[in-house]
Amino acid sequence: MAEEHDRIVQSYMEKVLALRREREQDELREEELEEIALQSGLSREDLDYARKSFQDYLNRGKGFLQYNNWERASRELEHAVALSPNNSPALVSLATALWNSGVENHENAEKYRAMQYAERALQLDSNNTEAIRLITHMTEHKGEIFSISTGRTTTPIRNTSTTSVGNPAQKKLGVIILVATMIISFGAAISFFMVNSAPQGEYIAPIPSSESEDISTVEPQEEKQEFGFATEVMAFGSKGIGPGKMEDARHIGLDAEGNIYVGEYSSGRVQKFKSDGTFVSQWNINHDTPMRSLAVSRDGTAYVVFGGIIHKYNGETGELLGTIEYGTWKGFDAVATTPDGGLITFWQGLRKSKGTRSGQMSDDIILYDRNEKVTQVIERGISTVTGKPVVNVKVVVDGQGRVYAMDGFSSAVYVFERDGKYINRFGGRGREPGQFTAPDALAVDGLGRVYVSSSLHVQVFDGDGRYVSAFPVNGVASGMVINDQDEIFIVAREQVMQFHIQK
Repeated sequence: MAEEHDRIVQSYMEKVLALRREREQDELREEELEEIALQSGLSREDLDYARKSFQDYLNRGKGFLQYNNWERASRELEHAVALSPNNSPALVSLATALWNSGVENHENAEKYRAMQYAERALQLDSNNTEAIRLITHMTEHKGEIFSISTGRTTTPIRNTSTTSVGNPAQKKLGVIILVATMIISFGAAISFFMVNSAPQGEYIAPIPSSESEDISTVEPQEEKQEFGFATEVMAFGSKGIGPGKMEDARHIGLDAEGNIYVGEYSSGRVQKFKSDGTFVSQWNINHDTPMRSLAVSRDGTAYVVFGGIIHKYNGETGELLGTIEYGTWKGFDAVATTPDGGLITFWQGLRKSKGTRSGQMSDDIILYDRNEKVTQVIERGISTVTGKPVVNVKVVVDGQGRVYAMDGFSSAVYVFERDGKYINRFGGRGREPGQFTAPDALAVDGLGRVYVSSSLHVQVFDGDGRYVSAFPVNGVASGMVINDQDEIFIVAREQVMQFHIQK
C-alpha cells in the first residue's frame, strides 16, 4: 500500500516538475494542477501525506536560516520556492540565504541568484519592505552579510503565502502545489532552478548582471578568443525581437549546407541564418506552449517539440509538414538528428493501467530511421538505472550508434549500446571537473567526444565518460550542435557562437 501510495504521488510530481520547468517563474494555474492531480490518481490521503513533507522543508529552512547555516537553509528553501514561486516572503528568505552564502564563499553565482529572487519577490509584492531592504543591502554593501530581522517576513515563511490562505480554491491550489515537493525527498535538488558553476580550477566566466558592480556584464566578443581546447571564431546576435536579434534562444540546428537555425524557447520563433551569421528568414510555431527542443536534418527539415508533440516544418518557410507519432500519448520532450539521417527522441508520460485511474511513469528513448519509422525503443532507460524520476533529458547518438542520455535530475549522462543495453554513466552533481551542477545541453563530435554544457562553460569527455577538458562560454549555453568538420555551435539566449575544437 505504501509503495503504491508513493508511486502515485511521484507520477504527479514528475508532471508538475515538467510544467514548472516549462513555465520557469510564471504561475501555474489551478485548473492545470487539478487536472494533473486527477490524472495521476491523487487521493485526499496523498495530499495530506504531501502537506506534512512540505511543512518539514519550511521548518528546516527557517531553522537553518536563523542559525546562519546558509548552505542548508538555501537547500531547504529552494525546494519550497521552486514549487511555490509566487510566495514573496519565501523568495526573500531564499535570497537572503543565497546572498549570505555567496558572501561567505566568495561565490558570485550565488549572489547573482539572490538578486534575481529578491527582485522577483518585489515584483510580486511592491510593499515587501524586507525585499526592498535586502536589495538595497546587496547594491550598497556588496561584500557584507545581510542581517536577518526577527519578526519580519525574511526568515519565517508562514501566514503570508497566497496559496495557503483565503478562499477554498486558494487553499486547494496550495495543497496541490505542496504535493510536488515530495519528489525532492528522493534525494536530489531541482536542478533546473540552479545557476551552473564552473569546476574548481577551471576558468570562471563573468556572470551577467545589471544590479551590482562586482558582477560583470558579459558582452559579445568580436575578436577570436583562445581557450586551449576550443577557439571562438564567430559570434553573432544581440538582444531584441527583430530579424537577426534574439531574446530567449535555447535551441540550435544545422543543415548540410551549413545554414544555422535558432529556436526561441518562449516565443516559438525560428530564425534561419547563413553559415556566416547573415539573417535569411524567420517563422513562428504560433503556439502558446514553450519550444522544448529543435533539430534540423541535412535537407533543412526542422523538427520542433512543443506541447508534447514533434512537429515537422520546412526550415526556411515554416510550412508545417506533419508530426512524428509514438503511441497515443503526448510526451515528447527532446529530439536530435542521428548520423545516419534518422532521429533520436525522448518521450515521457504516464502509462495508465487498464481499468485504473493511475499508471506508471515511463521515460523512453526512441530511435527513428530516415523515413521516420521507429527502429528501437529503450523503455524507461534512465529511471530503470536510477530508480528515480528524470527531468530535462537530452539525447544524442554517436557515429557507431551509441546512445548518450543526459538527465538534469541526477546531473549525469547515461550511456547505452546501439542495442539499447545500458553500459555506463558519468558526471553527477558537484563542482569538480567531470561533475555538473545543472547540465543543460548535450552534443557528440565525429571523434566520439561528448560535450555537456552548463550556464558558464562546456565540459568535454571521451566516449567512455573520462573527463578531457572544459572551455568557458559567454552567457547561458542552452543549445549545442556540431557539424561534419567538428566545429561546435552554441546558442546562449541572445547570441550564437562558433568554436573550432582540437582534433
